[in-house]
Amino acid sequence: MSFPHPRRLVKALKAAGVQHETMSISGEGHGFAAMKNRVEFFRQLEAFLKKHL
Repeated sequence: MSFPHPRRLVKALKAAGVQHETMSISGEGHGFAAMKNRVEFFRQLEAFLKKHL
């Protein structure tokens, strides 16, 4: 991740013992503009929720 806010968030989540995953894609910024990247995000989100809910 090249953005400072997500790095701080990940550090805080780890320190608090919170289950989390990150996803970054080269060429994308805040959110995902390319449809293929949005589809992949929701695929990973669905897998995360199935695992942790």
